[in-house]
Parts: sequence; structure tokens; C-alpha cells
Amino acid sequence: MRNPLVVRRQELRNAIQDERPAAPDVFSLEADAIFGQRLGRRQAARDLPESFRRIFPRIVDASSIYETLVDDDPVPDQGSRAAAETWARAERELSAKIKADALPRERVRPAVGIHMLQDLREDLAAIKAEQLYPGKVGAWIESTALNDLSLMPYLARVRAVTYARFQREHNWEQNDLIDVHFLCCAAGYEDVVVAERRTAGDLRTATAIPPGAHIASTLEEAANSLERS
Repeated sequence: MRNPLVVRRQELRNAIQDERPAAPDVFSLEADAIFGQRLGRRQAARDLPESFRRIFPRIVDASSIYETLVDDDPVPDQGSRAAAETWARAERELSAKIKADALPRERVRPAVGIHMLQDLREDLAAIKAEQLYPGKVGAWIESTALNDLSLMPYLARVRAVTYARFQREHNWEQNDLIDVHFLCCAAGYEDVVVAERRTAGDLRTATAIPPGAHIASTLEEAANSLERS
């Protein structure tokens, strides 16, 4: 699966262009597909013959995955834990504000949508910097952004799961980043997704979202679903 950062930017880009706000080719065999951006190793392969240049990224991918699974040494953290904690802290702060202000249910969903747009500000700034849609980004935010979120296979599920967890005063932690983004992205575009029970429940009960994957909470349930399809 392509990195959710790539998928959500394409959903946003399409919405701003007044096109169907879904990403194409979310699942790919391309090297680097799981990363948020292309890796610098492509530069390192520039001096190789064409045949080697094409296969070089795949060799690096395969060896990297192999070493990650086999090597006992931990993979060095390059700021991901700090970034996840910053994200979780923002969710906790909004949850506390919703509770302190005693927001009624009908106001929590718009609050979650606005919070998401704030979280997406770097993506929106990058789209604006592409200069392909002059003036459209600001107009979209002011007019149809909150409605369009409901049409996006991935981001609609992010809002639904986030809303469900705010409703029950969920204690946000770093690991929730995987549930909210990677699983919601997969659920928007895959046929079957296996998730732990809490996230599976949030995804199953989500409303106002595009059709997506069958949500299973066990591998047996997922296998049965595939056999029936």
C-alpha cells in the first residue's frame, strides 16, 4: 500500500480540482511505494547501466526488508516517535477541549473536520505551491472542504474513527497513529482489512463514508470473507 501521506494528498488534490476525491493505484509493486517520499538511493543509481538502474531500487527494498526482519539490532529512530507523540498530544488536547466545553454531539463532528484540516495544512500548502490550481485551495477550504471529506475513501474514515474516539473520551497514544491513518487508508481501498477489535468496531460503525473493505477482527474471519467473495 502506498504511504497514507501520498494517498491523502491525492484525495485532496482531486477534491480541489472538482474531481472524484479518490486516489488511483493505492496498491503497487513499485519500489518505495510504502514511503512518504522517494528515497535518495535513486540518485546513487544514476551512474549505473540502464538495466541495473531499473532493478537497483528493488534490490535495496528487498535487502532492507530482509535485514529488518532478520537483524536483531533495533532500527534507529529518526524522529518518528517524537512525531507520533506530537500528533497524539494534539488529539488529547482537542479531546480535553471537547469535554471541557461540553460540546453537543452535533458540534463534535464539525470540530473534528476542522481539526483534520489543520492537520492537513502542510499537504494543502504543498498542493498550493504546485501552482496548478491558483486560488483554488483557499476557495475549497472556505466552501466545500468539510463536505468533501465525507467523499474521500481514506480521509472520511479518519474523521469517522476520530469522531468515534472523541465521543468515548479515548486516551490517545502514539500507536493510534497507525490505526487512524494506515488502517483507515487500507479500509478505504482494499477488499478485506484485519484490525484489532477496537479499531474494527470503529470502522464497522462508521457512517457517511464511501464503500470500502470488509472489516475483520480475526484472520479466520478475513479468510471466510475472501472465500465468500
